[in-house]
Amino acid sequence: MLAKNFPKVKSCGCAQEEARKTNMKKASKVYLNGCVENTSVYSIKLKKMLKNNTSGVRGVTFDKASQKWKAQIVFKGRNYYLGRYINKEDSIRARKMAEEAMFGNFLKWFQDTYPDRWKRMTNTDSLNMK
Repeated sequence: MLAKNFPKVKSCGCAQEEARKTNMKKASKVYLNGCVENTSVYSIKLKKMLKNNTSGVRGVTFDKASQKWKAQIVFKGRNYYLGRYINKEDSIRARKMAEEAMFGNFLKWFQDTYPDRWKRMTNTDSLNMK
């Protein structure tokens, strides 16, 4: 009889697991709308950097072993190594040239081919996964 007086609640673990599953479903729906040919249009369009980036430029890192700046780019599921450079500016230049060559026409093609998906991507609500 005592159990009737207490409301039924979920434990912290169960609630967190449900929230994680819900968030994963939302994220996968957003990702699938912005992913074509193993390429995330969101990551190209937004140019968002990772928190641990120390160079200030996506795809440019410092290689401690060789004491040089390394440039690379990922496009259509493949990682392209662009070289190691003594100067950070040379590495940045290589990365920017690769971005223009690979991403330039791709975003325009995506916008022309999938106008409804492009419109949803430019909507800030869909980017926040609400």
